[in-house]
This record gives sequence, C-alpha cells and structure tokens, in this order.
Amino acid sequence: MQKRRDTMQYKQVYTSDAAARPMRARYNRWLQLCGYGVLFLGVCSVFGLTLYYSGNLEADRQYLDAWASRVQSAAPQSHGGVLSLEALVLSGESSAEYLAEDLDNPKDFIIDRQDFLYVSEYDQGSILLIRETGSIQTWVEGIAHPAGMTIDQNGDIIVAAIDRAYRIQPDGTATIMIDKGLFGVRDVYSSGSGKIFFTDLDKKTMYEALPAGGVKAMVADLQGLSDDCFRLLLVTKNDTIYLQDRTAQTVLGIQNQQEVTIVAEGIAGVITLGPEEQIWIVDRGYMARLSEPEVRYPLPIAVEPQVAKFDSQGRLVILTAEQDIVRIQWEL
Repeated sequence: MQKRRDTMQYKQVYTSDAAARPMRARYNRWLQLCGYGVLFLGVCSVFGLTLYYSGNLEADRQYLDAWASRVQSAAPQSHGGVLSLEALVLSGESSAEYLAEDLDNPKDFIIDRQDFLYVSEYDQGSILLIRETGSIQTWVEGIAHPAGMTIDQNGDIIVAAIDRAYRIQPDGTATIMIDKGLFGVRDVYSSGSGKIFFTDLDKKTMYEALPAGGVKAMVADLQGLSDDCFRLLLVTKNDTIYLQDRTAQTVLGIQNQQEVTIVAEGIAGVITLGPEEQIWIVDRGYMARLSEPEVRYPLPIAVEPQVAKFDSQGRLVILTAEQDIVRIQWEL
C-alpha cells in the first residue's frame, strides 16, 4: 500500500495553562510598581516560593527582589541561537503541529541546521526529508533497515543500519561508512567532541567509530542490560554516555566508556538532549528536566513519544508511537 507523502498542517492552541503564565509575569510587575504595599498570600508553583507579609517592609522588599531576580533569570536569553526552554514555557502559549502522519515504521529522525527533518523508514529502506515548509519527499533510498541517525561535525548524516553504517552527504549522496564489525546496531550518536558511538543490540555492546575506519568495542560490560538500553543513546559534549531502559524506567550513565551507573529511576517517557546540554524527559502531555523530574512543564498535546528532539529554535519535535511527527512550539 502506498503510504502518504503529504502532510496535514494545523495548529491547535490550548490556552488553559499557557494563558496563566504571562499573567503571572504581569502580576509580578504590578506588585513591584505598587511599591510592595500589600502582599497576597499564595504559592508560586513554578518557582517554589511563598508570598507573605512579615511586618518588616524592608525584609519583604529584599525577599521580593530575590523573587524578581529569579523571574528575570528565566527571561528569554540566547544560548547558541536557542532560547531558554524555561523562558519559552513560562512566557507564552504553546501549539502543536502535525508535520507527518502514518509513516512506514519510522525508527528515528534528526534535525539539521536549517531545521529540516530526516526520518528513517525501516521497512521502506529510505530516508524522508521534511522541509520547514512542511513538504515531504523521499530523499535517499536503498539503505537496508535504517534505524538510528545522527549528524556529525561536518554536517553529514550517519545512519545505523544493522550490520553497517552509512554516511549521507548534504546533497543526498550515500556511501557505506562501516561494513565490518557491526552486527545489530540500532542507534548512533555524534558527540560534541566529534566522536561517533553505536549501540549493538545483538552483541549487547557499544562501539566507537575509528577515524581510519572500522570500530572499537567499549570497555564497559553491558551484557546484563535489557534490549531496551540499546535503542536510545545520548552522548554529551564531555562524552558522557546515557542509555535508557524504558521497561525498567531507568536511565544509565557511562563515564570514560567504562563504569556503568544508574543515573535516575522511575523515569517514564523518553530522554533527549536539549539546549545548554540539559537532558529532558518527554512523556504524554509534559516534559521535565532529568535533574528535576518532579517539576513538570505541560505540553499542549498528549502523545506517546518514541523519539523526541529539539530544533535550533527550541521547538520540540516528537516521533510518536502512532508513527506521526508532531512539532510543539511556544509563542512569546
């Protein structure tokens, strides 16, 4: 059956939660302009501070100054062209836009510097290109079982495809990068330092790509890990490796390619690397920092995430379990 290559574009804005955020900011400014005359008792759930009147105006002024400083720290700031996620979430309304629907067993996607999306369709053996305008086309064909993807420091796309890895140049030219030493690679990640790592489900190990070609196995013993741990890989700029076991709801960390430790437990959803090298959890209807999973930021749509990534504008793109691609953005 021929799969659809068009896209349904619409934005559905939910203001029930989002509208309150700019109102809180205006309320804070109003309190400051009133000279801190009368304070209302309440709890600011976002910042975890309680408003009260102690009877000491100077002490309360200092308290409010500290609170205002914390609000100001969440104001929109640029970090390599990406606005602070907290600023976006706190300052504006959010909307969800479907970029593609009913894809053919997609496994992963990556986003380039132009915010174009590239999606691996495992059964079709192809890579789809979704442009910023929303148009969809088959970009590369003839790659057997493409799974995980990443972009290296040269802007080339690296594709993990079971027993080999492909390199795709920006013009769409695909060549075999590695054809020996791989057995069941599922995911690939290019770290900020330029190293490229692969997960191998069949051998239950990880590899680092060698500059001269081929791979070398990591020292860390991963044999006792579940299959889930080899399906999602993150690597930070300092080459700290993160694996996720969604069944056991744990996140594992690997330091210096040797020691495996449990970083977090009770983590649902999927993890992704966001701006400022922060790791985020994306689940049905919310996202949260891995360091503070109890602080949840609501999303305008509740979908089951399979893969989630941020683009250069701080927009969240989700590949859903229903094989759709949804993009979420915040309007300041």
